[in-house]
Amino acid sequence: MMSGQPSAQTNPGGSTVTDKDVVKQEAEFVSERMDMMISAILEDKQKERLSEFNQKQTDEDRFSYIWSLPPVHEVIQLEEEYSGKSSTEAAKFRQKGNKYFQNKSYLSALDAYSKSVIQAPVLKEGGQGDNELALSYGNRSATLYHLCRYRDCLDDIELAFQSGYPKDSCYKLFDRRGKCYLAMGKGNSARESFTKALECIQSLPMDERLLAKWNENLAKQLNDCNSCGKARVVDKSKPERSLPKLTHGPNENYPRLSRDVRVEYNKNKGRHLKADQDIHVGDVLAVEEPYSSVLYQEQHETHCYNCMSRVDRPVPCVQCSTVVFCSQGCRQRAWQQYHQYECRFFVLFDKLLCARIGHLAIRTVMVTGLTFILDYLRNKKNLKLSGQEETDPNKDQVYRGNYDNIYHLEANTKERFPINLFDYTVIAAFLNKILIKSDFFKQDGEDYATAENVTLIGGLLLHQLQIIQCNAIRILEAVPGCQFDQPGNMTIIGVALYPTESLVNHSCDPVGDFSMYGDKLVFRAIRNIYGGEEVTVSYGPLYYDSPIKIRQQQLRECYFFTCDCEACTEFWPTVSQLEDCVITFRCEACRNIIDVSKNPYKKITTCEDCHHQQNLEQVVGKLEMSHENIFTSAMGDAFAGRYGEAAGKYADHLVLMQKYLSQPWREFTSCQVCLKQCYRLLASQ
Repeated sequence: MMSGQPSAQTNPGGSTVTDKDVVKQEAEFVSERMDMMISAILEDKQKERLSEFNQKQTDEDRFSYIWSLPPVHEVIQLEEEYSGKSSTEAAKFRQKGNKYFQNKSYLSALDAYSKSVIQAPVLKEGGQGDNELALSYGNRSATLYHLCRYRDCLDDIELAFQSGYPKDSCYKLFDRRGKCYLAMGKGNSARESFTKALECIQSLPMDERLLAKWNENLAKQLNDCNSCGKARVVDKSKPERSLPKLTHGPNENYPRLSRDVRVEYNKNKGRHLKADQDIHVGDVLAVEEPYSSVLYQEQHETHCYNCMSRVDRPVPCVQCSTVVFCSQGCRQRAWQQYHQYECRFFVLFDKLLCARIGHLAIRTVMVTGLTFILDYLRNKKNLKLSGQEETDPNKDQVYRGNYDNIYHLEANTKERFPINLFDYTVIAAFLNKILIKSDFFKQDGEDYATAENVTLIGGLLLHQLQIIQCNAIRILEAVPGCQFDQPGNMTIIGVALYPTESLVNHSCDPVGDFSMYGDKLVFRAIRNIYGGEEVTVSYGPLYYDSPIKIRQQQLRECYFFTCDCEACTEFWPTVSQLEDCVITFRCEACRNIIDVSKNPYKKITTCEDCHHQQNLEQVVGKLEMSHENIFTSAMGDAFAGRYGEAAGKYADHLVLMQKYLSQPWREFTSCQVCLKQCYRLLASQ
């Protein structure tokens, strides 16, 4: 262990995925298709138009100028374009599912029925249309029953009823519902369902022998309800996930932060987090839902479009066949807040056209709501015109993570080149046209699309685009079936704005790390943090992954600051150079560096600061034993998929190394990378 040569599997540079929202190609998000639009708008007057644009001092004025150019409205022509429903396709997939079901290939049947559900049109008011959706839900519920996924089966039965399941077949669903409740040990609910099944069949023109058989079976099952005391079979439905809780409870003023953390401000760092007391590795420092989020297109078929959880029993959009949801609740929330405006124009949100952070900008406007935004922006303008100071968004001393907090996130407008702002403003015009076309400006029977309102929203979209580049966070998930040490075992599935987490500053040697439970963010300590120490995360660059010159360039281009963390100011080595590091010990009493150069062979050393005597031979023995027993055991747990057990052991090993060793040290970094990986994989399970 003391040689700093851990096994290859713990290579700290091996499979790291950065946390914050942008790599360079996403920061410069003007695609080739959008670039062609911008060129057409500039025409042969680039110098003149950029000069005029550069004179504008506010985002609203910048947008107003671009919006006034005739080429903008000639070039940006938008029409509805989305993938709708198809009864023919739905029937084809349902019939395919029936064949799988007959062959008892239930997983294949589940997939086919789900595709049918996605394609099937929703019944119109008055029951007009076919029953494909209801039949597909009903058939899928049968598959789920045979897979012992009883809770999921019950959900699909309810959806089948809501979708207009044929009345002469409802007894089958009531019977299946009763069987689910019986298997789950819910006798009263089972009895109610079997009784309804009996009532249904009495009024049907059924063959006498078939009727007698159903009566006999239902009577037997009703009798079974009397002896139903506990679950007979384990329900294999995916359990509902619970988020980790804040260690030691919430901060009074920042309820999404732990009470162990406080928020401070100074001119150099702006708002930032400090440890209010000693924090232990693994402590949960923040838990936050996003203010707004966007699921990447590559995940539309496999993840809930609203909460980003992975789904294999999708609930479809009522209008398009592009996105899916994990539940009716998520579908309803998405439709009410934003998808009713997006749905008919879905192709326009292509990553090659308005880009991913362009989609997040318009999503943020949609979830906030038109009338609220207009009132908010007018209030800000009136305060400015009257010479009054803006009210402190935290005057009540509680940081609520609301739109006011989003609006005041750093945009770095003054640091940007005029040509980049011009490009962003064209994107804002494109997005604003979508809002107009989608009837977002029509609320409660009133059309708000006046010239003033359109300009206000356009300027806000431009402001939002700049905020997102500097503050949005990418949402990571483990690749299904990946190995613990497999390069690229984390994938990016979306991007979101978390107002509280935007208060966390960057370090190339961070003390905390984000893990994502769908679109919910959990921030944990990845080493012990001492009281008064700054709480940091990596925005992407890490000292062991890339040289300081590259890190600083990335941070300046994406975030407009120069990093002064210890790893940068002390020029810490990258992973390839860590092997050559000389071990440096710390005093176990005061944590200061112990100078052993004067007596390199001395067993007992005395700290020059606090005069504490320390037996280095015993220290080395403890570290080697921890490596051989705890660290090695943690690796075994991690490769076996026991990430919770592994995380606890990695944390114990880190605590010991942090007590006696000074960074940078290869095994410390390797252990920290493994700990982060465990937390991320746990979140993805």
